[in-house]
Amino acid sequence: SRRRVPGEEPSDLARFVAAREDSTIPVVDLGCGTGTDVLWFARAGTPATGVDFAHRAFDAADEQARAEGLPARFLTCNFLEARSAIATGGLLGLDRGPRVVLARHLADNVDRRGRRNAWRTARMVLGDGGRLYVEFLAQRGDGRLARREKATVRRPAMVARELRAAGARIVEREVVRVPNRGRTSGPPTKI
Repeated sequence: SRRRVPGEEPSDLARFVAAREDSTIPVVDLGCGTGTDVLWFARAGTPATGVDFAHRAFDAADEQARAEGLPARFLTCNFLEARSAIATGGLLGLDRGPRVVLARHLADNVDRRGRRNAWRTARMVLGDGGRLYVEFLAQRGDGRLARREKATVRRPAMVARELRAAGARIVEREVVRVPNRGRTSGPPTKI
């Protein structure tokens, strides 16, 4: 199979979080994919951990982080299995202090059980404080973005209920129209 390489540019969510949070607070990226955001945070001096189901997705980023001596690490976790999610949350929970957790396109890439386990992991990671930022596709548009992100549209109210059931207090909710950029003709919405 072809090796996946991290992108050069961080996600809009990573930029949004970096503008709002203290850069000394470690970042945990649940569902980090190729690890692009993890590398971006680490290169800026923010300790960052990427978590994803398939280590093949982030292997290249892990090698880059090691080669550059970055404050980054990568862990494998299967959110479809409670044991894996709890073990990962416990391991990450050993690090003391507040953290910032990102979950970009995790909610729209796993089923209800996977989301419940991911929110449990986030709660364990945030035991000493911090914030969770969740981004997901909430409206289809022409479907190209959903296919590119391998995402299933999720209802914001449903995700909000799941988060509250996991102990989250939602302090802000924003609906963002995704610009056309030649990839979509309709206005898909991400939250």
